[in-house]
Amino acid sequence: MPVDLCQIWNELPAFYGGQLRNSLFAGLLTVGTFLFAVKTFIVVKLKEDVFGTEYYKKRLENQRKLNPKKNTARYAPLRRLATVLFYASVVALSSAVLQLTLGLVGKVWSTVISLLAASVSLGLLFWAMILVKTNLNIWLKDLETQAQEDDK
Repeated sequence: MPVDLCQIWNELPAFYGGQLRNSLFAGLLTVGTFLFAVKTFIVVKLKEDVFGTEYYKKRLENQRKLNPKKNTARYAPLRRLATVLFYASVVALSSAVLQLTLGLVGKVWSTVISLLAASVSLGLLFWAMILVKTNLNIWLKDLETQAQEDDK
């Protein structure tokens, strides 16, 4: 039995309105407010425990000596993380609003825009998670190296 893509396309607004819109609204609102609330805490904590340490400063100076042409700003990874967390929270909150405004129109175009906004929010969330993981890896690597030096 062949699949009728036109029928699926035409039924998308009803499926979205009945099955997805409310969940997307609640999820995006939760993610957006959570990211907004913890952004400052995450950035300040990483600044103190990773980028503000003498060990990190020395390691960065050694990297600059090895490759002087490379732009190695001290707080560049932290600035990038703060920026992505900010935009992830703004886009998630904006997407949540779209679910209850444009998503109520019930047309294919409004459904597609609402779903695309939710997808962009999800993409930014994953990017933020990768950046948090990267910064935590830097922190854990520095802690391990410091512990090895202390054991000597």
